[in-house]
Amino acid sequence: MDQRKPAAPVPAPGMSREGEAEGDAAVQGEPHNGASAVPAQAVELLISRQLRAIYDEVVSEPVPDRFVKLLEELERKRSGS
Repeated sequence: MDQRKPAAPVPAPGMSREGEAEGDAAVQGEPHNGASAVPAQAVELLISRQLRAIYDEVVSEPVPDRFVKLLEELERKRSGS
C-alpha cells in the first residue's frame, strides 16, 4: 500500500499556515485589523477543493486483496442464507 502523505494545503488569504482563521471576523467576511476580509464561501470552496484532491487520490487506489477476499466471503455467506 502506498504510504505517501497528501500534499500540504495552501492557506487561503486571511488564514494562517495551520489553517486557523486570523480572527473570527475574517472567516465571517468582516475586516480584521485592517486586513482584507475572506468571505466564508471562499474558505468553504478552498476546503472543498483540498478535500476533493486528497480523497480523489485515495479513491483511485486499488482495493487491497484482503478486503476483496472479505467482501467475497460475506457475499458467499449472504447468498447461502
